[in-house]
Amino acid sequence: MRRIRRNGKLSPPCTWKYEGGTGQMGEDVIVIKVSGGLGNQMQQYALYRKFKEMGREVYMDLTWFSPENQRKAGARRGLELFFYPQVHFEEEPKEVLRFFSQKRGNKAERILRRWFAPLTGRLPLTARPEEDYFFTEKEMYHPEIFSFQTKELDGFFHCQKYTEDIRERLLHDFSFPPHSDAGQEKKVREQEVRMGEENSIALHIRGGDYLQDKANLALFGGIATKSYYRGALRYLKERMPEAKIYLFTNDEAYAGQMLEGETYTVVRGNAGRDALQDIRLMRACRADLCANSTFSIWGGRLNDRSDRILVRPPRMKNTQRVPASLMHEYWKGWVLVNEEGIEV
Repeated sequence: MRRIRRNGKLSPPCTWKYEGGTGQMGEDVIVIKVSGGLGNQMQQYALYRKFKEMGREVYMDLTWFSPENQRKAGARRGLELFFYPQVHFEEEPKEVLRFFSQKRGNKAERILRRWFAPLTGRLPLTARPEEDYFFTEKEMYHPEIFSFQTKELDGFFHCQKYTEDIRERLLHDFSFPPHSDAGQEKKVREQEVRMGEENSIALHIRGGDYLQDKANLALFGGIATKSYYRGALRYLKERMPEAKIYLFTNDEAYAGQMLEGETYTVVRGNAGRDALQDIRLMRACRADLCANSTFSIWGGRLNDRSDRILVRPPRMKNTQRVPASLMHEYWKGWVLVNEEGIEV
């Protein structure tokens, strides 16, 4: 068991309290940094749950949501995972947080690396290179993360392959609470029934922050295009006679331009803590036509219908370009339609 040295003295083994008991920091600890909106938080939780199912010691780092960090954030967010009543996780204990904080540019460790290694030919355990403790996602899929030891993981890890083998557990954990408004809950239930009986298509268009923020536009733009939606709808209508389109969007004006000439019903009334009710309704539809957004893709991933048809773009963001053959491996069961409206 590793102990942290402070002021020349070894501290006691790290201990903390959490729901269900107390624990100590072991030799192999994984920390997942949580950030972003609901869909991203769900993916980070799913990865946490995968490590748990593997029997690993894993925690969630929630420091991104602190008031200080939110003041620096481009788009301010709150922790929304707790809106799902079956979601439970262990937050990173203070001692573990302190341990990783000390590994970032620690002066003493830099000295040890400089002098100890040349003299002995090896690094002391406490002087592992800084990058050994921290990992930042770059690709769509990083299978190596499951062999990491004592590592902080930073990224959204948006790939179905990470957690496809624990899907039943995720269906349980992401079970939906009733709408906070009793009248709206009645409406949501009626919509669920209707969507379940029709050849329904849950179609998500994300405008707003994807268009207004230059960094987001560079990262996410040009993927879920007008041609993408036309091609995807053509694919679905060929397989679903008399399809009924339900539009989920944060930008109705932009969505109207994208769907010019189409007949559709706009789903409204689910905002704030009730935004997850949109995911609840998306999963009720026979088909999910997703944007390059984790929000709607979770609607597809949680869709438990035997006749479901799931459609998504072949890439999530412009910095992650993956060959179609690999995307089909990473996203089994999905139809991939590119920005030109062509199935790939």
